[in-house]
Amino acid sequence: AADGGEAYPSRPADAPLAPGPRGLLKGPNNILPLGRWLYAVGKDNSVLARYDLSALQDDPEAGHPPGEVVMGAEVAVEGLGVQRYQGQSGLAYRDGWLYIAYRTSSVILRVRVDEAFEVVQPIRAQLVARFEPYDPATGRSADLTDLSFDDRGRLYVISAQPARVYRFTPDPEAVFDARPDAASPALPWVDLAAATGRPRMKSENLLVHAGYLYVTSGDGYD
Repeated sequence: AADGGEAYPSRPADAPLAPGPRGLLKGPNNILPLGRWLYAVGKDNSVLARYDLSALQDDPEAGHPPGEVVMGAEVAVEGLGVQRYQGQSGLAYRDGWLYIAYRTSSVILRVRVDEAFEVVQPIRAQLVARFEPYDPATGRSADLTDLSFDDRGRLYVISAQPARVYRFTPDPEAVFDARPDAASPALPWVDLAAATGRPRMKSENLLVHAGYLYVTSGDGYD
């Protein structure tokens, strides 16, 4: 929204606009560089966008990169038809697939990308995981905020609060299901809140690198 509008609801109407791109993301939550693209997600308007970094790669002073929306809240999912998922939050890449986590709907999808790292159109997403969705009565969900792969193709997922890490190998033919009401709910790979004795421990980011899993921790919530 060029005037601030819905993309910047807290901006006073008479406030001057700062220079720069605006209007694609509301509540940007994660980014992932792939080739010449920078993919980014907005949790508040449930958008996957990408920015073309080609000019910046040649000239750091090239200015703001052009961007475009790749996918919104509604997406065609294999076997499920068109679904509406909200709260895009985490991104990861592996073997020609872009993985997207949602912190409100609490699912993980993957979409195919080509050799140029462009999302294949028309989009036909695959569902690979389900977690506890947002409950209006409690105001809580699994709150998925970040993803990372290890070198064996196992996906690590952080559930923010209480801090828990899940690990699984994505397979749309055997969807990982950690919903409490599932027939056999998948358990956390590690429950950081329980392990540290801090039931309200919050962790929002993780990274697998060189055989180690790194997790941020905000433990000031007791």
